[in-house]
Amino acid sequence: MPRGREDYGILGALTVSVLEICKEGLIASFAPLVVLNFVLPPFLDGFKLVGSTDSFELKGIGLIFLHMAVYAAVVVCLKVCALEKRRFRY
Repeated sequence: MPRGREDYGILGALTVSVLEICKEGLIASFAPLVVLNFVLPPFLDGFKLVGSTDSFELKGIGLIFLHMAVYAAVVVCLKVCALEKRRFRY
């Protein structure tokens, strides 16, 4: 059982990791979960892009990079807002 706030952070990170790994299967079995494509980071999208081919598509890799950059920027902004709300001092 979680005892402190740091434990919830670890559980959250594990949950996001497991959901990212299982995202494609979940979407295939239940279509409304396509929203996970926008909520979760695109870690395994590259495997789907080059899984059955030997070449890379620059457009596909660029879109995955853009998605990851936007995801990282949103996560950073959320962390900064949370720290400011709790009046974190440097």
